Amino acid sequence: MNDKLTVPAVIAVLAFGVLGLFQILNVFLAVPAVAGLVLLLTDKRLPIGAFAAIGALALALTVGGSYLLYETILLVVLPGAIIAACVRANKDAIFSVFIVMVPILVLSLIFLAGVGETELFFQEIKPDLEKDFRVMAERLGFESGSDGSFEEYVDMSMKMMKLMIRFLPAIFMTIFTLISAGAYMLAGYAFKREGRYLLPFPRFDHWKIKEFVMIIFGLGLLLILISDGVAEDIGENAAMYTFLLFSFGGLSIVEYNLRKRNASKAVRVIAYVGIAILNIYSAIILGIAGLIDSHFDFRRLRALRIG
Repeated sequence: MNDKLTVPAVIAVLAFGVLGLFQILNVFLAVPAVAGLVLLLTDKRLPIGAFAAIGALALALTVGGSYLLYETILLVVLPGAIIAACVRANKDAIFSVFIVMVPILVLSLIFLAGVGETELFFQEIKPDLEKDFRVMAERLGFESGSDGSFEEYVDMSMKMMKLMIRFLPAIFMTIFTLISAGAYMLAGYAFKREGRYLLPFPRFDHWKIKEFVMIIFGLGLLLILISDGVAEDIGENAAMYTFLLFSFGGLSIVEYNLRKRNASKAVRVIAYVGIAILNIYSAIILGIAGLIDSHFDFRRLRALRIG
């Protein structure tokens, strides 16, 4: 084994403590930072990884204050430490990625319990939000009372913020899933470069969402139907997050069929561009397909794994 990626890994971790201040970049910066921690914390370089994590936290506190400090803990240190522990315990890729969701789920429940019903919370902060969006509209050059574009911008921004607050836990869970999965894949590449081995993800065309996720989705729908307030918010976010997982399962079915038919690159590009263009509609169709496949196993993946 060689350790030629030690310096790049340390730099990736420390960089988040400074560049994480730029909100538009922090999710993308978190992927190499988490991968760097996983690389360092899973062999004899564990002390170096620990010092890199502490250094990133110190930089974050110095540069961005407590907000960037908490962000560094949540987006980098916590996922990196958990995934590294799973790798050291020889856990598979799926387990290593989704176990990170446990503390995030706890924090999401604390958030919902703290703010109460999200609709009431939104109404409380609505005046301040509307004031901020009006200032933003003026800075962007919209003129009040001219062609209606000013009020349209403010109204659209308020609706988007209302949805974001309503589904904030599901959004957080999705972001952390993408960061953890992306970091694990990048770490796998780094491991290979150093002559090490990291248990890989299953082939994408063999991804299938497990049946217990369907139970969580069903319970989420049940909470939406029979409850209100915080319980309804929990149901909505559980249903939203699990349905997004099923959408990935549906996308895997598309990939499976494209490979099975030896589709050309042109056909594959057309298929995925079409899915991207249809966005929300394709997500719904893919989610339904992934949901059904989790039970009926159209691709007979269970048989493939047993055989």
